[in-house]
This record gives sequence, C-alpha cells and structure tokens, in this order.
Amino acid sequence: IYEREKKNKNPVTIDVACELITPVVEHDRIESTFNYERIIEKIREMTNIHHDLVEKFASDLCDFCLQHQQIKSVEVTIQKTKIFAEGS
Repeated sequence: IYEREKKNKNPVTIDVACELITPVVEHDRIESTFNYERIIEKIREMTNIHHDLVEKFASDLCDFCLQHQQIKSVEVTIQKTKIFAEGS
C-alpha cells in the first residue's frame, strides 16, 4: 500500500447487487421489498473510516448486507477510478 493512498482519499465506484429471498413484489410500495437506503447509509458510514484494502471494505459491506433477513446473497464490486495519477 502506497503512502499516498493512505494520505489521500481515493475516489471509487461501489456497486452492490443483492438477491432477495422473496424477489416477487406484490405491491408497488417500498415496504414490499428491501429498502436499499440501509445499504447506502452503511456505505456512507464506512467511507468515513480509512480502509487499507478495498477487499476488506467489500467483505465488510457484504457481511452487513447478509445480516438482513430479506437478502439471500450479495455481490459487491469496487473500482478505483483514479488508480493511476494520469487516470480520470
């Protein structure tokens, strides 16, 4: 891990795909399914804490998601958007 990565926040893109135990939604209301705002709030909380490894961040986020009874499986993908100084 480079020191510059520890000192500066690095922009990332986080994708979370959850498979629900009961994917069929009978009503057109948020109460009928899993509210993804919980995951968004957790990501915001986690990004305020430095993580040396994005793999650990992803693992912790998966563990959080799987604590919810409605979620059967989860896949988290994290991409560093500026891995190289000249990258954009």
